Amino acid sequence: MKQEAKLNAKGWFGDWIEARMRELGMRNVEEFGRYAGINRSTMHQLVKGRTSPKGTEVKPSVDTLVRLAVALGRPIQDLIPRVAPRAPLGDPSPQAGGMVRVPVVSAVGGAGAQAPGGWVAVDERLAAGRELVAYRVCGDSMCAGRRPIGHGDLIAVDRRGHPAPGAVVVARLAGGAVVCRVFQDDHFGARLVSLNPLSLDVAPPVVPLGDVAEILGPVVLVQGEVGHLGSKPSEQPGVS
Repeated sequence: MKQEAKLNAKGWFGDWIEARMRELGMRNVEEFGRYAGINRSTMHQLVKGRTSPKGTEVKPSVDTLVRLAVALGRPIQDLIPRVAPRAPLGDPSPQAGGMVRVPVVSAVGGAGAQAPGGWVAVDERLAAGRELVAYRVCGDSMCAGRRPIGHGDLIAVDRRGHPAPGAVVVARLAGGAVVCRVFQDDHFGARLVSLNPLSLDVAPPVVPLGDVAEILGPVVLVQGEVGHLGSKPSEQPGVS
């Protein structure tokens, strides 16, 4: 029987984090932090609170609140009153976007891939006009570059998208394997390329387009394990 998450929650968001962990089947805050892209010390602050040497509360940054809102599946407007009760929020802006749940349909990458399940929270403005599905990354074939995509990360893919050279894509190979790679098309020919040539992934680091059964779509969002390194999705080649 899976042990249910239980926190000694006294901070701003401990109760919400505890409820979300139960929903996702997570047993500790570190696991939730990896899912949200928030480092361990900041997660401790969100769950239990933190006081400066002068006795004042240390409040989370806007970037942390955005990451937490996505992980909780809540609009950020719900979070602000907890850290700034006197903030004048007013009426919701007509430009403000809500969140869309994108289902995780499969795993991509090497052997030992995790079973699909769950969902990724995506801003509805990013989802507009796109047919999004999400995948859970297994392996380290893309764990390099300015914004690595690591084992356990969740990626959202636009099934209607047409990838340009340099875009990160998810593709199904002729043998049936589903991989995440960079699409390249130049004088060397069209191919899918791993960012990590030392990867032990089941697929080779370079796959000619002739060995690809279908490009499932470009990656438009990365969420998860390595998000706390400070890189932004827009810094990743081909991710918008």
